Amino acid sequence: MWPLRPWQALALIAVSWTLWLTLYAALAQGSSAVHHDMTEAYAWGLEWPLGTYKHPPLNAWIAGAWFAVWPRSDVNFYALAALNAGIGVVGAYKCCQELVGPARARAALPLLMLTPTFGPLALTFNANTVLLSVWPWTTYAFLVTLRRRDIASGLLFGSLAGLALLGKYYSVLLLASCLAAALLHPERARYFTSRAPYAAILMACLVSVPHAVWSWVNDFPAITYALTKTEQPWNLSLMQAFGTLAGGIGLALIPILALALVQRRFDPGWQRHIDPGWQCLAGWSLVLLLGPIASTLALGLFGRLGISTNFLIPALFVVAPLVVLTTGVISDQVVTTLHRLTAIAILTLLGLAPVLSIAQMKLSQDAALEPRRELALAATALWHATAGSPLKLTAGTAAFGLALPFYSPDRPSDFTDMDPDKAPWVSEARIQREGLLVACLESDASCRQAVSARPPARVTTRTLTLHREFWGIRGPDFTFQITMFAPATALARHSASSAIK
Repeated sequence: MWPLRPWQALALIAVSWTLWLTLYAALAQGSSAVHHDMTEAYAWGLEWPLGTYKHPPLNAWIAGAWFAVWPRSDVNFYALAALNAGIGVVGAYKCCQELVGPARARAALPLLMLTPTFGPLALTFNANTVLLSVWPWTTYAFLVTLRRRDIASGLLFGSLAGLALLGKYYSVLLLASCLAAALLHPERARYFTSRAPYAAILMACLVSVPHAVWSWVNDFPAITYALTKTEQPWNLSLMQAFGTLAGGIGLALIPILALALVQRRFDPGWQRHIDPGWQCLAGWSLVLLLGPIASTLALGLFGRLGISTNFLIPALFVVAPLVVLTTGVISDQVVTTLHRLTAIAILTLLGLAPVLSIAQMKLSQDAALEPRRELALAATALWHATAGSPLKLTAGTAAFGLALPFYSPDRPSDFTDMDPDKAPWVSEARIQREGLLVACLESDASCRQAVSARPPARVTTRTLTLHREFWGIRGPDFTFQITMFAPATALARHSASSAIK
């Protein structure tokens, strides 16, 4: 067998990671509809917006491009999330190679695979997890610019930096850490007199310009949305910052403890061999790797911003590079054992996956109990029977409304909260032309009030009571008020039919 080239080996790692994580998701999430963050990204992706009222548009663009190629299904959505994680694993591994060289970095791969953020936590594809692939590769590109200091590496870094900002404005913390690391780097004078950083700045601006212009024209809605999450009481911000830190430490401890236990097995005194060069972490590399985490906690505490461990999901790829930097050379025996431990962990998760799927129903998880898919299919059938045309526009209660575009065979556009500011692709003229179906949970007074505030012409109301079933487990009943505003074309057809009679 011919040996694999480096790029082939990295591609194989990404594909293998995608396949196992997709299989796990199919088994573990079979009882549930996909997370509402994912159906939201899909609904946005149908419109290819330059921005949204919550976040920049990268995750929506990726979802839109993915489902332009692949059929809509839960498994295919999980495959997208898994591929995103696999690309991130490879990017983080490349960071390790750049920091410590290929020989020492070989231990990083199993440590990355044991980091939960690249595993089950990656399966909710949203504005945080989309950065799982972007942040490691942006960091790698920055490290390349420090070494090469040429225009090509600068353009690559700038492109990825722009994509990171299009994923979430929060990425400015990563870019600030890159800048601080460059200022502290021993070769900073040569770096800042080269063309690389300025090519990067130019490229990042070019990538971001369309979204920046859209934000300016629309009064910066995503920033306004972020500001609504600030000004929390100090005690709440303090509790959330400590909770975020504790969650991040808990996730980071898994690969760290795995390495410590394996090292101890083969060398009880392994602590004596920790690389004396670890002091370099007090300089530019420490700022680069830990800067985003520290600044996230500071932003949550002093900016009084509501944060959670989810904010750290894209940042925890630094655990493996930090461990490799501080531990020094790790023996082949230890690396082999870590790979075996990773394989055991994967097989264990796959074995437990069906149990987890049933447990979601038993433990009354919302996505498992709520008949989101069932609502989309029933509402679409009801629209066809009533309006006699494809379903084009929908709205509804929270996660149920967001599920309609993804699970309906007609792929309707989402009229989020029936608010044109949140769904600028919907106008009154479009509603008049195409009609609108609104699915309000019977207990959702605000949704029903928004429906009643609309003009009453051509309105048909029905009630649907639905439930979910999985492996003989029956979920509770959910009752929906379905309000259908018929399109003008349907009214014209009805008038013509009445005239003929």
